[in-house]
Amino acid sequence: MLPPMATLGPPGWDLRGDVRCRIEVAGVSIDVLADVVHDEVARRISDGPAPGALDWRQLGALSLLPYGVPIPWIEVDLDTRLLIDGLPPGAVIAYERHVERRWRPALELRAISSTSATPHPALDDISMFAAVAPRVLTLTVAPRDAAVLAYRAAHRGVAVLVETGDEVQMLAGPPSIDKVRDDARRWEFAEIAYAALQDGATPAPPSMAAG
Repeated sequence: MLPPMATLGPPGWDLRGDVRCRIEVAGVSIDVLADVVHDEVARRISDGPAPGALDWRQLGALSLLPYGVPIPWIEVDLDTRLLIDGLPPGAVIAYERHVERRWRPALELRAISSTSATPHPALDDISMFAAVAPRVLTLTVAPRDAAVLAYRAAHRGVAVLVETGDEVQMLAGPPSIDKVRDDARRWEFAEIAYAALQDGATPAPPSMAAG
């Protein structure tokens, strides 16, 4: 676990979090900036089961339900309902006419970042995680084709900083949140980061490698 990091990027980007950890996902080393959801952590300590034990399809079904809001069964499609029926006790509260999700991620992802000396490959790598959180790429060398890289980064919504010595230059930014989605991919990523905070760097399951 890395020391907590309060901010990422210039103050105007407003990327703040309680904790920072480093994980490896799809062969890419990623720093994760996140807030701890203390109520969910307390629930896991008290009740035991954690969403990290669920498979990809179960997480997908859960993520379709808003946390703490009863949803009429009639609004839940049959495939999702079958997956919900197979969830561990406590994941949802099933009423006669409604269902309510009680599990949620233990981390609220604020940003992800990576540091590299290879501008274009690094941009391609971090671009995979558009749905997860705002993305920041820090380069340790100035790119020769800065204008081209800045255009590609802006098109993908990735912020790029160039940090050489004591100087930090913003090549593109701030990071976009347009493609961030509260879905199974984002939840799974949060579980990987939460495990890393507890146990050290944790490899990602194969599903995270998909575009």
